Amino acid sequence: MFPFSIRGSEELSYLREGMVDLLSAKLDGAAGLRSIDPRTVISSAHTSDSSLSAQPSVVADISRRLGAGAFVIGDVVELAGRVNVSGVLYDVHRSSRPVAKISVEGDGANLPQLVDQLAGQLLAARARARDPAIAQLAALTTHSLPALTAFLQGESDFRVGHAEAARDAFRTAIRDDSTFALAYIRLATTQGWSSASRINPLELLATARLYSSRLSPLARQLLEGYDAYYHSDGASAVEIFSNLTRTYPDRVEAWFMLGEAQSHLALFTGHSPADARTAFERTLALDHDNPHALVHLARLAASEQRYGDLTALVGRYLATQPDGDRVMELRALRAFSLRDSVETAALLSESKRAGTLDLYALYLAATSYTENMLAANSILVPLMDRAPRIEHEFAAVLSLVPVPGLMQGRLVRGGPGVGMDALNAGWPAVLRSMLVIDAPGAFPAANLRALRDTVTAWRPGASEAASFFPNEMKMLPQIRAYLSGLLSVRLRDMAAVDSSVATLRAIAQPANDSGVSQNLLHLVLAEEARSRGHLDEAMHELEQFQFAARHYVTFSFRPAYAQARFLRAEILHGLGRDDEAVHWYSSLSEQYDAMYLPLVHLRMGEIAARRGDKVEAARQYGRFASLWKNCDPELQPVVGRARREVQ
Repeated sequence: MFPFSIRGSEELSYLREGMVDLLSAKLDGAAGLRSIDPRTVISSAHTSDSSLSAQPSVVADISRRLGAGAFVIGDVVELAGRVNVSGVLYDVHRSSRPVAKISVEGDGANLPQLVDQLAGQLLAARARARDPAIAQLAALTTHSLPALTAFLQGESDFRVGHAEAARDAFRTAIRDDSTFALAYIRLATTQGWSSASRINPLELLATARLYSSRLSPLARQLLEGYDAYYHSDGASAVEIFSNLTRTYPDRVEAWFMLGEAQSHLALFTGHSPADARTAFERTLALDHDNPHALVHLARLAASEQRYGDLTALVGRYLATQPDGDRVMELRALRAFSLRDSVETAALLSESKRAGTLDLYALYLAATSYTENMLAANSILVPLMDRAPRIEHEFAAVLSLVPVPGLMQGRLVRGGPGVGMDALNAGWPAVLRSMLVIDAPGAFPAANLRALRDTVTAWRPGASEAASFFPNEMKMLPQIRAYLSGLLSVRLRDMAAVDSSVATLRAIAQPANDSGVSQNLLHLVLAEEARSRGHLDEAMHELEQFQFAARHYVTFSFRPAYAQARFLRAEILHGLGRDDEAVHWYSSLSEQYDAMYLPLVHLRMGEIAARRGDKVEAARQYGRFASLWKNCDPELQPVVGRARREVQ
């Protein structure tokens, strides 16, 4: 910070060197910056006031000798009691062009606040934020320099993939300024990227709305988009962020959140996560090292078996974010995809000491993105070992433990649950019931009846496993009726189907379950209509299934969301509407969706063969056969047919 030029009032002459002291003190240690000792700077500035402002190249030479990377020169002008304070920020290596020109103005009595405003805007101009426009807006919307400093530190942390540190920094910003709308918004957006978040994004966004009057039009539109996103309103979120990318094509946040909405929410309207590739690639074009865009693109490359792209993306992440939060996930995507036994062994060894978020990421990498069943089965062991001490917000992760067995075609009898049966034998049967109804192959009636008996007798409230899926405990009657109805359709037991339908209709009151019973009823009726060959009637039922947020945020039965999309694809395929079917098949990706992935490959193989694309057909049939190679004996004929199709 160099001495400022003073014009207009001799009473302000103390600010010539005083601004050096004031700004140096305010910015020292803020968001990773360090100020050169003011006494050293003042003693080195031998030129006149005018020449300091007029010759930035001279000041740059002094700054370089002092070891600085940037410098500020400026003016204080007083006129009729009003004071204008201007500062110009330069990089020492590019003194011909300022990084930023900042000017603040106000009453002379408010000089301390003016200095804070100038310091905040200089800080925002220098900060490594994920979106510079948001950082600059933050400097204008809080009067607390400590709050701004914490906010910018959070931006910097999130930009390099340190979501937990960012979460803590945004909390500090809110503590220092409880009206800081952007800090509430940013804290909300850390949800899902950090472990043990314990934050409610909807409450945070509602608070941000209370203090949104100082936000720019861009920030207010982002707030609307975030609100739609965290209410799981995919159509609105995609529309809002798409509009923002057209209005503000250079805004990183608009592109990134469009990708997030397309990746996680648009699938409920029959879109593939791959539709988000363009948005994430544009994010990287604007922010070359964006870790979250790199993670998403690596997941897509792994799931599509584009191993060259995957290797490049993982290498880029590890080079630019060597201590990022998702290092273990990126290593796993590469190792599991390439079937690298040495690196896989190393990851499995490290998983014993890993946090729950890393364990979950390894699980998804093995199941949803790389379909590496050897790795998936191995990860279940440390995941179950973690069960007694798993964090509350990750308890539902344990409900995914049966999925790898289902992905391997163990549907008729049910395979060993790696400790799951000791906790709750009913939950694996719940997921098996949903998959059995739509899976090809012959299922012995005795096995189906035994499975129905298990789910109708399911009483997880008395088991430790009740903590795995606490929301479902509120909906046990509905879920049992739904599962019994599905299995009864497969058994052609119409009296039992009618009983399940009657039960669901009797409790399908919004006040009781936010519409969950109605959703499950549509699935049972769709399966029943399909079993009679009435595909148009079945489609009509499915079109009434609601993915709206009121079901997802309050009450939901998330596995049913996967079944609804798979069943819709199956009916479209049966109707010969393969282009539409492909969209819905492609929407199935992670969590409970993964148990349908082998069947997705089987159907996609059939569609490719029907289109005459033999290469793609062989690839899809091969993926199915590889996953089900150790399936139940009753299902081996289906695998045999797929292998013959490959040939």
